[in-house]
Amino acid sequence: MDFVFAKILLNSGVSANYTVAVGLYRMLDKSLINSYFSIFCACGIIISVPISILYVIMQRFYVEGVTGGAVKG
Repeated sequence: MDFVFAKILLNSGVSANYTVAVGLYRMLDKSLINSYFSIFCACGIIISVPISILYVIMQRFYVEGVTGGAVKG
């Protein structure tokens, strides 16, 4: 839903700024696909690295919260 909502808001042409998802999607335009595909792949990796690191760091807290709420008592 985040992509759809941002695309609808930014599709009006008022703003030149894009969210990451919409910016990557715009790189896949048919006329630009040959020149921007490698940049698209590199941006996907660069964006996924901080998210993966954050997940590994916060995983412990997530498991504690999920299992802590399941204890009856």
